[in-house]
Amino acid sequence: MKNPNEIAEAYLAAWNEKNEQQRLAVIEKQWAASGTYLDPMMQGEGHQGLTTTIGTAQAQFPADLKFQQVGEAQAVGNYVRFSWHLSASGITDESNAIAGGTDFCQLDENGSLQA
Repeated sequence: MKNPNEIAEAYLAAWNEKNEQQRLAVIEKQWAASGTYLDPMMQGEGHQGLTTTIGTAQAQFPADLKFQQVGEAQAVGNYVRFSWHLSASGITDESNAIAGGTDFCQLDENGSLQA
């Protein structure tokens, strides 16, 4: 398995990429072709579906916001868990975040993000 922090960084890189074509390139590099994203408010499947889903979410926030990893990612088997916060670019203090959470990812047999 890849380093869990590298997986978290790759995941968040897709969420931080504002340019749709560049975001698609990041997703194609890190996600399985059949990868899925699911939360209570939205879902996406496949490289283009994930790109669109992330773009839809980004449209709801000011352009200067950035997702940042909080602490160390943890891995068990083919699962990775990491926490993040959303704050203005350049702000690393978690207390100034406007949102935060924990994501759980599943990797496929090749180490690509599956879900």
